[in-house]
Amino acid sequence: PSLADARRPGGPVGRLLEAACQAMALANQASLDAHRLDDADIVFCHDMVAAEMALARCEPERIWLMFHTPMPLGLYQAWSWALPEMDWRELLELPDVRRLVDRELDVCARVGRLVIPCQEAYDELVRCDSRFQALRPRVHHVLTGGRRRRAHPRASEAEARARFGLPLDQPVGLFLGNREPYRGLDCLLEGLASLDDPEVLPGVVAVAGPDREQIARTARVRPLGRVEDVATLL
Repeated sequence: PSLADARRPGGPVGRLLEAACQAMALANQASLDAHRLDDADIVFCHDMVAAEMALARCEPERIWLMFHTPMPLGLYQAWSWALPEMDWRELLELPDVRRLVDRELDVCARVGRLVIPCQEAYDELVRCDSRFQALRPRVHHVLTGGRRRRAHPRASEAEARARFGLPLDQPVGLFLGNREPYRGLDCLLEGLASLDDPEVLPGVVAVAGPDREQIARTARVRPLGRVEDVATLL
């Protein structure tokens, strides 16, 4: 959409966000219908819409909401699918995005517990919208983030590249993620295939996350599969 359309309440961005929430509601409905919520000690929800639906059916203190992205849902949806080229601060000012952030804050304030991977992830939420700061005392972390003790001593560059089978004498790029379409792995692989001969223009890309069998190894591509020691890889 154009910037003018994006700023219009109920325009293309609003319709996209509404469709995303409706899709989440549809995906969660079968799960909620299949289980007797009255018998559950904890109703663990993986998105704001699921938590909102559960709030209508059982006591708030039994509902735990898990955050999977370190940004409000409205920003995540708009940045991923609507206007990825726009600065995130501008996106947050769009009326439809603000409306969904307000809705998410309301849900977060009513559930029994908020769960997020680490403190640093919640810091990012607060950076996006300072109103999340008021909810911090109710947040529980899965990990301790950057303060985790290293599982392995720090490897030298040569040791790290040898561990992952990467060349020491070439530039190495890294794709770390999965094959979800919006992450652009297909575009990256297509672009790499179009580059000049590696002897003329050296460099490879390590692909970490997707199954090795799903990624063809080429002169440019080094499929690593699942990587546990991400610190050494980085």
